[in-house]
Amino acid sequence: MLIDHQVGTITLTHSHDLNTMRDASLKLAKIARALNIPVVLTSSMEDQFRGLPWPEFEQILPEAFAARIKRPGIVNAMHHDGFNKAVKAMGRKKLIVAGVTTEICVTFPVLQMLDEGYDVQVAADASASMTKTGHDLVLRRMEQHGAAITTVYQIVSQLTLDWSTPKGRELAAVFGWARAPAQITLVSSGGPGRRLRWPLPHLIFMPGTAHPGIVFGRVADQLGAIRGCGVRQDWAGRCQGPRFGRPVHDGRGADDVPD
Repeated sequence: MLIDHQVGTITLTHSHDLNTMRDASLKLAKIARALNIPVVLTSSMEDQFRGLPWPEFEQILPEAFAARIKRPGIVNAMHHDGFNKAVKAMGRKKLIVAGVTTEICVTFPVLQMLDEGYDVQVAADASASMTKTGHDLVLRRMEQHGAAITTVYQIVSQLTLDWSTPKGRELAAVFGWARAPAQITLVSSGGPGRRLRWPLPHLIFMPGTAHPGIVFGRVADQLGAIRGCGVRQDWAGRCQGPRFGRPVHDGRGADDVPD
């Protein structure tokens, strides 16, 4: 459920960074598209200052955008006959909800969905409210009534299960994750010249950073065993990364590895 992500409504929100919230909302829509998850979009009072839903939704989910439920001003979307019927028509008991504002347009339909027996997850980072206090308090209220408060990163991980599948790779691309080059350099705390290298074919980088985000299999075991080393990616401007534990050897001895 994408509730009232509108060009005017978003100007009311100050709970957290709007670009972050907007990006999370669009990623949520892309996840739904990639996994063929049905989406119900709704807006409120489009013909007034709240305006149309964000135009990116039309590009990502053209059918849902065209079929969006245009509420005339009803606060609780579940009280709107069209929205209520659209939710029931999906035939699903597990729902993911995000919207603007959290305190008003998200809270009341979520509370009713919970009362009606739905399993509801609220994407907190894809929702926003007038103040951070209001946003945080109403998330707590929904959680107390049984909603799971989550984030878009948790949602995609929950739905993907396996990043190596075609769908997993498609979802990874949504988040800007790309495969790293085949090698990193480990810089030992033991002194200059103590450098270790091995191939990292399954190292994935988080968007906007040069540091490893997710590692799999043997690579994860190796990184977990390191003590006192920092990670530096030669392809990323000799960036120093997190520190681990004791040095490990690559079979030749650390001093034998050239700078």
